[in-house]
Amino acid sequence: MKDHNIDELLRESLTQIEGPSYELNQSIKNSIEEHIMQKNVRKLIPIPLLVILLTLLMSFSVYAAWKILSPEEIAQELGDKGLAIAFQSEDATVINETICSGGYNISFLGIVSGKDLSDFKGSAHEIYPNRTYAVVAIAKEDGSPMPSTSDDEYGETPFFISPLIKGEKPWWCNIVTMNGSYSELVADGIMYRLIECDDIEIFADRELYLCVSSTPFYSKEAYNYNEETGDISPNLEFDGINILFDLPLDPSKADPEKAEKYLQDLYSDDNSDTELDKSNFNSSNFNNVDSNNSDSINVDSSDFDIFDIIENGTIADLNVPEYLDALMEVSILIPESVKEVSYTDEGLMVYEHDGYRVVCGEDWIFPEEYIGMSDVKGLSGGGEKGIRFSRYNRDENGVISGMRYQVQINK
Repeated sequence: MKDHNIDELLRESLTQIEGPSYELNQSIKNSIEEHIMQKNVRKLIPIPLLVILLTLLMSFSVYAAWKILSPEEIAQELGDKGLAIAFQSEDATVINETICSGGYNISFLGIVSGKDLSDFKGSAHEIYPNRTYAVVAIAKEDGSPMPSTSDDEYGETPFFISPLIKGEKPWWCNIVTMNGSYSELVADGIMYRLIECDDIEIFADRELYLCVSSTPFYSKEAYNYNEETGDISPNLEFDGINILFDLPLDPSKADPEKAEKYLQDLYSDDNSDTELDKSNFNSSNFNNVDSNNSDSINVDSSDFDIFDIIENGTIADLNVPEYLDALMEVSILIPESVKEVSYTDEGLMVYEHDGYRVVCGEDWIFPEEYIGMSDVKGLSGGGEKGIRFSRYNRDENGVISGMRYQVQINK
C-alpha cells in the first residue's frame, strides 16, 4: 500500500475537532507496514479492516471528539431548520476551537448573524431583527458524560456564555441586556448550547470575545475589565471556569453608525450605572432558612439583594423550597405568557415568550408522572425587563402549559 493511500484514508476516516498528532499517525502507519513486511504478506489489508484497527488504537477521549455535532446539526436537533440552513451558508463562521478549563473541554463551534435566520421569533426580533447565533459544546475532560436533562445533577454547574465587546463594561453589555436567550440539549454525553442575542456584527471592527464561565450571570470576580484600555481578560485568581474565545468576525461587516446608535439605546436606561439594577427588596419569609442545609444561605430579611443570591451560584435557579414561597410573594404572573408548549420532531418540549425560549425534555421540568406546578426554571434578569422566571403546569391529561413571572422590586 502506498504512503499517500494510507494518508488519505487517515484524513477521511478520522475527521475530528481534536485529533491524534502527526507523530502518532506516522507511528501507526509504520507499524502496519512493518508488520506486513515481516510476514511477507503480498495481499493488501482490506480498507474496512484497516479502519477498524486504527479506530481501536485511538483513545476514548479522541473518539468522543469525533462525535461532536456541528452547529447546523444542533439547530436541526432543536427543530430550527431555518437556522440550520444559515449555519451552512457562506455568512456563517466556523470556529472549532477548544479550550480546556476546570475539568471541561469547551468548544466554540461556530457563529452566524443576519435577519430572519431562525424559524422561532419573539418580540426581540421585532425590535432588533438582525440577530447573532453561536453554538458551544461542553464535555468533561475525563471522558465521562455530561448529565442528561433527566439527571438530578443536570444544571448543578451553571454556565454563562455571552459575547463581550472591548471598551464596553461587560457587566452591563452582555447577552442579558442584548435581548439574549439560549437553547440547550445533551447528546451522547456532550452538552450543547445555542445562544442568541442582538446582532454583534455591527461591532466587527472592534475586538470581540465570547466568554464562558461557571457562573449563572456575568461575574466581576471571573473577569477583569481595564477601564483605560477597555480590555477584558480572565481573572487568574478566580476559582472556576472563566475563559475567553476571540470572535473573528469580518471587519467589513461592521457598521459604526448603527453600533453607536445601539449603545445609546442600551445606555439610555436610567439604571445603566447600577450594574443591571441591583435593587433591594424586602421579604419577611426569607429569614426561615435552615443554615445547616448545604444548599441554603443565611439571609437578612431587612436587606435582601436577589442579585447577590443569583451571582454566588448557590441557588442559580432558586429551586430551594424555602425560597419558592417568598419568591412568588414578590412576583406577578405575566398573563399573555401562559400558553401550551409545543414539541420538536425529536419530542423535545418547546416554550417561548417575549424573546425567551427553552427547548428541553419534560423530565427536566417534572419528576416522573408528576401532575401539577413545577419549581422555578429559566431565571433571567437585567435590563428593562427586570428579573423573570418560568414555571410549568402539567394537567391530568398530560398537557403542559408554560408561564413567565415578573419579580417586583421595591425601589
